[in-house]
Amino acid sequence: MGETQSNPALAAAESYEKNAVTYTTGPFAAILLELANPQPGEHVVLESAGFADVTIVARSYTVRQPRNPQLITQTLTNAAIVDPAFTAMNMEERSTLAHAVEREIGPAFRNYLQGDEEVYPRSAHIAVARKL
Repeated sequence: MGETQSNPALAAAESYEKNAVTYTTGPFAAILLELANPQPGEHVVLESAGFADVTIVARSYTVRQPRNPQLITQTLTNAAIVDPAFTAMNMEERSTLAHAVEREIGPAFRNYLQGDEEVYPRSAHIAVARKL
């Protein structure tokens, strides 16, 4: 009997790596690494996690999207998923809150508007490595 057959936890881990990682996480590896935002000098952390040939590069780019006049309201509405206090508000209370937030952060948000676009400068440290 092989080690995988005698160890259900090992079999589950191997199945997860073969299926879930390969078909779900794998295609998003570059995005996940970008979100992790590894900094220069973090080679040691990645290498100790079993990666080799680690290269970390800095990249800057600009995200442009059509202006969304409802952005603040939509963001607050999405907060209802994780904030029970917001969920308990009626529509009028939510609208009042959205307008108050918009008045408060509106001047800073205008710095990210160019014509009909929202423009966000972004930067990331992207790690590229090979799993040992």
